[in-house]
Amino acid sequence: GFKTVKSNVLYIDKELVSNQHASRLKSIANNFNTGKPNNIFYYRDDKPLIESTVLHEFIKSNQIGLVILDSFGFAFGDKLSGKKLDKVFEFLNGLNTTVYIVDHKTKMGKLTGSERKRDYARSVIDVTLDEKQGNSIIMNFDQSKHNFGELQDNIKVKMAFAPNQKNPTS
Repeated sequence: GFKTVKSNVLYIDKELVSNQHASRLKSIANNFNTGKPNNIFYYRDDKPLIESTVLHEFIKSNQIGLVILDSFGFAFGDKLSGKKLDKVFEFLNGLNTTVYIVDHKTKMGKLTGSERKRDYARSVIDVTLDEKQGNSIIMNFDQSKHNFGELQDNIKVKMAFAPNQKNPTS
């Protein structure tokens, strides 16, 4: 496998509002008895991400090792293709750190927008709902592309929800 390195994380949210993110993070931290992490940063801006004038400097000055972008469609638009798509990936590569992109599929299981997004990715993990069980769900994580070696085995993760809540508790 690859060496795991602890680093600061920047969560770029283009879907939710900050209090929802904070609530989910607190729930996860409480469940794992870790306390509130001090190395996870949150960024929300209603402007298109590619127009950000502060992001590069923030990543550099806070030594961000991982950017989580949720989600591609909300950050850049689903109808990107050709040179516009090239510009987006130039922007992401220019962040000079690892970027994990959430890119939702349609109900039919297809990517929205250009299939070329997959070509740019070095690794692709498809996440699907495997099963619902009362207040829990089982998610399937299936790596379908990996540029640096063999595909990893599928992983199933069970997430339990507190009664009458939508946020996972374990």
